[in-house]
Amino acid sequence: GGLVAAELTSVPGASRSFRGSVTAYATALKGEILGVDGALLAERGAVDPEVARQMAAGVRGALGADWG
Repeated sequence: GGLVAAELTSVPGASRSFRGSVTAYATALKGEILGVDGALLAERGAVDPEVARQMAAGVRGALGADWG
């Protein structure tokens, strides 16, 4: 992970619109860092549309971003 962030930050002035990124590859980090519901992870696993929605919401909250 991190190639998208690397490309974005290679553009001069990227910090005006890019706040950061989170690569939460390990399942536990999805809950610990991004606040994904543990029961949802246990029931559906890490590769699931609702898990992805919760991860995106967690990243937006952690980074104070509008999009993610």
